[in-house]
Amino acid sequence: MDYEVQIRPSAKRTLGWVPFTEREHIRDKIDDLCTNPFPVGHETIEEGSSELLCISEGPYQVIYQVLEDEAVIDVIVIRQRVWDASS
Repeated sequence: MDYEVQIRPSAKRTLGWVPFTEREHIRDKIDDLCTNPFPVGHETIEEGSSELLCISEGPYQVIYQVLEDEAVIDVIVIRQRVWDASS
């Protein structure tokens, strides 16, 4: 089943600030979610009553939700990853 991708306005704004090359890689990863919303390496984030998923591209994370009943990928936020210097 193919999914439709919806990117929230705040995530679109953030994507606009990302350098061009990295932005294209992020867009490719988001496009790939249409056919595989659970790619190898994705992480699950428990947030209240909803389950959010996360994929990474370089120093950026894409946080999204899969709405199975509607066949929609809802991209909620794109952000820079927080690196843990202690590990």
